[in-house]
Amino acid sequence: MDTKVFEEIGLTKGEIKVYISLLEEGASSAGKIIQKANIPNSAFHYNVNRLINKGIVSYTKKNNFKIYIANNPDNIIEYINDKTKKIKELIPLLKEKQKESSEKKDVEIYDGFRGVMTLLQTMIADTKKGDEFLFFPPQLLEKNEDIQSFYRKFDIKRKAKGLVTKGIVPISQKELFVNRLYLKVKYTNIPIPANMGICKNKIALFIWGDRPIGVLIESKQLAEQYINYFHLLWNSLK
Repeated sequence: MDTKVFEEIGLTKGEIKVYISLLEEGASSAGKIIQKANIPNSAFHYNVNRLINKGIVSYTKKNNFKIYIANNPDNIIEYINDKTKKIKELIPLLKEKQKESSEKKDVEIYDGFRGVMTLLQTMIADTKKGDEFLFFPPQLLEKNEDIQSFYRKFDIKRKAKGLVTKGIVPISQKELFVNRLYLKVKYTNIPIPANMGICKNKIALFIWGDRPIGVLIESKQLAEQYINYFHLLWNSLK
């Protein structure tokens, strides 16, 4: 029998030996199981008591001696369900800890296309309908179909969230944006930042290449500065 699954649900090797021996032997004294499992007396009593506490093994007394019994294997399901229930009770506390931890993180780095996709999903995860997503496009956009395809798919996700997506784009890239239906775009000849997105209190910076890298900065103060700069420039353009 492959006993690895027992280890996966939290039983030790010693507990598994005792439990399997009891299943095979039926109701037995300590001595019989010690011999069958080939474990020391102290190890048997340590492990059998743990199994009793988990509801997997029980015992009766006969002539003042304990006779140990492997409970119905269905009890293992009860044991797992009990552990699951306890974990579920912990989830709110764990999420609170995660929230506290995330509030301390100012900068995160995401590696590769999958990483950048995760970064962008993170940017819009806590948004609501009507929130703005502002961007300055990649400088290499016109040279890389993978980047273009990537952002067209992300357009759809932003639209589904009900976001108002605005971009300020160099005139040289205009033909790449005229058919992007879910964006509001203005064009300019003046130098502008590149490879940047801003949404609420998050700023994303991208380095595109064979293996792209994304940097996510979470800072309300810095985001407000970029948002104000974007709107100032946006309002100055036709």
